[in-house]
Amino acid sequence: MSLTTRQIIKSDWLNIAASDTTSDAMIDRLIAAVDAEIASICDQPVEATAKTIVMMGNGKRWLTLPWTSPVTLTTVETRVNPDSAWSVITSQCATDQLSSMQRLFRSPYPWDLASHYRITATVGYSVIPADIVVCANEMVVELYNETAFAPNGSTLGIVSVSEVQAGQTVTKALQSMRPKVERRLLPYRRVTI
Repeated sequence: MSLTTRQIIKSDWLNIAASDTTSDAMIDRLIAAVDAEIASICDQPVEATAKTIVMMGNGKRWLTLPWTSPVTLTTVETRVNPDSAWSVITSQCATDQLSSMQRLFRSPYPWDLASHYRITATVGYSVIPADIVVCANEMVVELYNETAFAPNGSTLGIVSVSEVQAGQTVTKALQSMRPKVERRLLPYRRVTI
């Protein structure tokens, strides 16, 4: 799954007919690049993804998970020694959110300092927030406009383009969407302490 689709980019953002397939493969590659870049900016999975992490106990009832995006618990297992078998303790655990941090609560026991815990969960949004989708669309269009497929040819490195239309000079200045996108993605970034 991607944050956007070729069909949406072509019809809603670039006004390219569905029957025109000349740039389809390139648009698909741009979408894949934007998906990876947004996950990198957010520093955590954006789309729901299976993740496994091993943590040590902290002697408290709460373990802070390394994600701020939604977490759906699959299994929690424990073991004392690295060569021991894992024991499932999922029924004793539940996820919780404090501010923007995702936490794992264990009842009735605390997270033992001497134990390892393996947590398997789905991390990320099952329905991608509209803010993220719009950012993805804008970034794909920006990348597309830097290629030879864009109207007016390649715009890579060009700060402005001047054209004369019906006796009027029209100046176009291309700007990077990255700083705006990064600001708008701040609520979806992983919080580090």
